[in-house]
Amino acid sequence: MKHLIVTMLCMGLFTACKSQTATPQVYTNMAISGEELYALTPSGKVDIYNTVKHAFTTIDLRTDKPITQLTVDKKNNLVIVDSVNHVERFNSKKQTFETIFNGKETIYNICFDNNNQLYVIDKQGIISLIDNKTYYPDDSLKLNRQIGGWFKPSAVLVDSNNRLWIGSEHGEWGGELFVFDIKSKKFIKPQTNGFELDLNPVKSIFTDGHLVYLSSGLAHLSLTDGSLVQFNNLTAKVLFKSKLKYIDTTLVINGKPRPAKMTQAGEYIGPACFNPKDGCLYFYCQNGVFKGEPKQNLEKIENWTKLFKPLLHWRNGGQADATGPAMNVLKMEFAPDGRLYLLTQNDGIGVYDGAKFSRLVVN
Repeated sequence: MKHLIVTMLCMGLFTACKSQTATPQVYTNMAISGEELYALTPSGKVDIYNTVKHAFTTIDLRTDKPITQLTVDKKNNLVIVDSVNHVERFNSKKQTFETIFNGKETIYNICFDNNNQLYVIDKQGIISLIDNKTYYPDDSLKLNRQIGGWFKPSAVLVDSNNRLWIGSEHGEWGGELFVFDIKSKKFIKPQTNGFELDLNPVKSIFTDGHLVYLSSGLAHLSLTDGSLVQFNNLTAKVLFKSKLKYIDTTLVINGKPRPAKMTQAGEYIGPACFNPKDGCLYFYCQNGVFKGEPKQNLEKIENWTKLFKPLLHWRNGGQADATGPAMNVLKMEFAPDGRLYLLTQNDGIGVYDGAKFSRLVVN
């Protein structure tokens, strides 16, 4: 007997929150340094939120040009990139920004090694300020043969071994991953062990201080899936893989039961992070925020603990290379007190205190 296949379109799985009276301040990036959370507005201004006092401060960080990126260095100093590709570090004693690099090309990302040396990523490759050279990977280092060239990263990380991890996302064409050894100034090809980058757009890269982790996720047409991968000494192990499932069911048609298959969406995974307070991994997907103990078997979603599901807006479309909703949480990061902050695409910044989730309100 033939089976009917009932498909639930991906778009129908993403519910938006009800309209709220207060319009949230949207941010494009955030970084936490000690008690301070720095949040970047689309207009190029930085707002500062004190994570202990739970309020935005009145400190006004001004630059000559709009700010396009922000991060913190290894000494917890705020570092920004402006619209003319100047990299500037904030001097808290003088309350001024000091230029530490002038870029010739559009700067994709900046990061700092374990000696607090700046590395700049632009379309030419990785710029090392120590030897004033630019490093670019050759074709033998590609893990995804569907795409070519060098792209703006979706995630960067310098690990405890002073290796720079660079991931990118390309919608239905998957993602890419490069690893640059800062000490030898050479690219290293990680062992993926069956983790296919041509199916996995990279959403985040993070570390527990020793091991490196990567999250990936895709929403395309009726498909939603995601992965969480652990790298031990450059060798990958897939901790969790979620994808579309077909479930046997029965439909009554013209009064007669007929066997059918219904699709169940996989977890569309976005950013993930590590909590040093409890030693657990956390990820966000369309079904909420989940927590897992990395020493346990995390292959099934049932082995993860669902903590909460924030009511957030989804934006139809918005992915460069896929037909589906863009990920609506861009970044997750823990503050020193254990509170989890979420940078959302459409609803500002929210915080989970272990009991409830709430949005930060600008004074």
